[in-house]
Amino acid sequence: MKTSTNKLLYFIAFILLLVGSIRIILTYDKLTISPDELVHVATGLELIENGTYYLEALHPPLARLSVAILPYLGGASLSEEFYTKYSHPFNENSGYKQSFEGRNLGGQQIFFAKSHDNYKKMVFLSRLGILPYFLLCGLVIFIYVKNHIGSYAALYSILFYTTLPIILANSGLATTDMPMCALLVCTIFSLLNWLESASFKNTLLLGFSFALLVVAKFSGAIFFLMVAAPVILAKDYATGKVSRGFNGARVTSIILISIITFITIWYTYNFELATLSYPYFLTPEKVSALKAVLSDLGLSENLVNKLFTVKILPFPEFFHGLSDLSDRIAYVYAGYIFGKVLLFQGVWYFFPAAALFKTPLLVLALGLLGCCLLIKIFISQKNWKVVVPVIVIFTLLLASTTFNMNIGLRHLLPIFPFLCITAGYSLDFLLNRGSLFIKGVTILLLTAYLVTTALSHPFYVAYFNFMAQDRGEEILIDSDFDIGQELEYALTFPEVHNNIDSLKLYYSGLADPGFFGFKEYVLYQIELHHKNFNINFGNSRYLLISIPLLKLLPKEKKLHIAKCKGARRIGQTFMLYDFNSCI
Repeated sequence: MKTSTNKLLYFIAFILLLVGSIRIILTYDKLTISPDELVHVATGLELIENGTYYLEALHPPLARLSVAILPYLGGASLSEEFYTKYSHPFNENSGYKQSFEGRNLGGQQIFFAKSHDNYKKMVFLSRLGILPYFLLCGLVIFIYVKNHIGSYAALYSILFYTTLPIILANSGLATTDMPMCALLVCTIFSLLNWLESASFKNTLLLGFSFALLVVAKFSGAIFFLMVAAPVILAKDYATGKVSRGFNGARVTSIILISIITFITIWYTYNFELATLSYPYFLTPEKVSALKAVLSDLGLSENLVNKLFTVKILPFPEFFHGLSDLSDRIAYVYAGYIFGKVLLFQGVWYFFPAAALFKTPLLVLALGLLGCCLLIKIFISQKNWKVVVPVIVIFTLLLASTTFNMNIGLRHLLPIFPFLCITAGYSLDFLLNRGSLFIKGVTILLLTAYLVTTALSHPFYVAYFNFMAQDRGEEILIDSDFDIGQELEYALTFPEVHNNIDSLKLYYSGLADPGFFGFKEYVLYQIELHHKNFNINFGNSRYLLISIPLLKLLPKEKKLHIAKCKGARRIGQTFMLYDFNSCI
């Protein structure tokens, strides 16, 4: 390809990433802060400001540091009294309630303790911390596709990446999903270079990519290990050489990667140390058993006791996080799909179905076609690097059928950059090799895709393709539909704004409705578990209710609105009921 054409492609890719970034930034002040964002910013600020990481260990700190650093520089701070009360290790039996209260109160203080202008400033700064991950992921995609698949395919991949609603939605929120997604993409493509040559440069790239992935989100490391094995098998098939272990250079390289990962984890957790008896590392029962074994081996009682009282365990909150993650997986959330509330277990089809309804159909069709075309190239040309996106998509999609935590497609976000790659390649294929009719139809469908996804701005979170028929809540709720993002938007409706004094709100988020002018409200994430909880008008004429609440609650808790007629939809995620229309 000519140098001038090459430069033009880079320039267009830059423009696409710039436009995508602008679209993301323009969502910041349209979406009310979500429950997860409150927690992530508060826990990140705790580590920056107080040097501790006790409010919640469920996720490693990197993404949280990313969303908290700019608010901290912008003046966000939590009081000494707050840290005295909440920033200390919580015991397993009585600490959860206090830690839940602490991390949510911390978020409330950061965003709602001052003026409305300060709230907007904190929202902007926290969400801006995710934008570099969006850009990094796009850059890596472009370089990979350009080097291994084709220049125009690289450009089309970026076109889909910068317009796909689920990517734009998660890139505009101060959460952990996009950082993990971007770093997983980096780590997988670093693995390709390392498998080809375990040079010092490639080792450093893989080491730092993997280390950052580990401290971004625990599931990222798990996803990488899932994908690495089939990628190695694909390489073995293509090269005709079966990997029977690692030579000396590779062993040295793996040791270096392990050292980089260890130091990065410890550094991220502020070089914290704890004793071996730390309960999230070794339970009291295991400590007693291990002490008995060491005593049987001849160690003195004094030495054994000293071994378990000296602080020699690095990054203890890392182990705390793994323990919390294990508990969360075992304790299944109340999921929802196709009108069915999922209690006690997930369903195998949750993520495939969610992807089917929340992905634009053109991207799905082109993505599947691209998978077939890349598999064909892999088989005919023995080019193993081109099939990696296909491996990632189907490995993670297959693994997702075993997930119990069916609360959002965002947990499978990493498949979508790779789907953009396969869709980009098939678009290039159709425009280059298709008949004039095929090219015309493809361009028309592409135009329709770009228009419809643009029209979903700024509410990309609740995007569903046309198969949902504007009733996405009948298919999915939770983070696929409502994270409390439309609270401020609801106030732009005259029916809400003009009747604010006689309106009662049942809200799915944890933002402070009183801060925005609501007089009476219920945060159902806090109140839902109370036995006597039910929807009622009280002394209010109007009820504004988050739609997920209507889907999750049993009929007996909705008797007060069961006979209401003429309920009006407010935005995508609220229903407004008038007491005068209820029999």
